[in-house]
Amino acid sequence: MKVSSDPVPHGGSFPTIGALLRLAWLAFRNRMYSRVRAAGYNDLSPAHVLLFRYPTVAGLRPSQLADSLGLSRQSVNDLLRHLEAKGYLVLQPDPSDGRARRIALTERGAALLTCVYQAAQEVAEEWALALGRERVEELRQVLLLLTEDPQRAAPSGAAEEEGAQAASSQPVRGKRRAASRPTATACASPGAGARRSVARGPSAPD
Repeated sequence: MKVSSDPVPHGGSFPTIGALLRLAWLAFRNRMYSRVRAAGYNDLSPAHVLLFRYPTVAGLRPSQLADSLGLSRQSVNDLLRHLEAKGYLVLQPDPSDGRARRIALTERGAALLTCVYQAAQEVAEEWALALGRERVEELRQVLLLLTEDPQRAAPSGAAEEEGAQAASSQPVRGKRRAASRPTATACASPGAGARRSVARGPSAPD
């Protein structure tokens, strides 16, 4: 097998929009994670914190979470066991299926979720100050259009071909619009919500 001497693709614009979105997300995530650690949650890795995002994982089965993240069920189960051992969540029996479990956040986990949301808001504000509030808001509106209606950016043929898939995802988008947005407050110390009682109505960060 011959090794390519020029592995970089030619033609088109590089980096692609997809690559730029990924790189921007990594930069955003790293800034957000630094703030979460500074708030006292230094017992968690970026992979743990990644689970506390929009929409909330509360109420999901581990298998559903794994599918949404594109990770193996074993990897997600390992992360969930770590978080359960640290008191951030509990895996409760599923009322509709005794063999299954659903994720429930403890008060400690709900406090972390609020902290992650606040960190995300602060990083977004940093970007707005650095790049200009109007430019960042324009970017946000474009991303909202793409995520709410992926067919808007698809060719006409692709839109017809993927119509069934778009229709099946409509309920999910509806749930996202209905999700409550917590009031931005300063991150609470992890000790402030250390009790393992299940939190009521956790909100979800962007």
